[in-house]
Amino acid sequence: MIYNIVLFIHISGVLLLFAGLGVEWICILKLSNAATNEQIKEAVTIYTKLSIAGIGAAMTLLSGIYMAATVWEGTSWVISGLIGFFLIALTSGSFTEKRMKSAKKMIKNADGNLIGFFGNTNKLRLSIWLRTSILFGIVFLMTVKPDPVYCTIILLTSVGVGVILSKKVSLLINKV
Repeated sequence: MIYNIVLFIHISGVLLLFAGLGVEWICILKLSNAATNEQIKEAVTIYTKLSIAGIGAAMTLLSGIYMAATVWEGTSWVISGLIGFFLIALTSGSFTEKRMKSAKKMIKNADGNLIGFFGNTNKLRLSIWLRTSILFGIVFLMTVKPDPVYCTIILLTSVGVGVILSKKVSLLINKV
């Protein structure tokens, strides 16, 4: 019974992660189309008040660690899922969080032209595409539970799909 409750918490956490990514997609689209500082402030404010993804990440990670320790210890798909989770956190911290914190500080201090700061959102789009693609890859791993070789292929494919989609969409947006 405890395992089923933890599994429910785990799946709920993943749903919250996807919901958080959805809100972030909206914020990045708003930033990409922003023509004024006010529009940028609105998108950054929405993003910085976004705690749903953090709550979802904590629920997913903690419940996942419990399930891995009690039932699925050492399986390749669990290890690959943790690596993917780490890649999501690394990508978010490297590309998105730094940029949004700097923008929030600029807004708070009312200094600088935010349009110039967010003139090119390619790195933000790369970050969101990568994290979304990797999260789908992790869900695939958790569902299919493949052998080690396939785990590596799935994780690498998820990263590749994220990069390719980001580049293709950036090219399309930059042409418009």
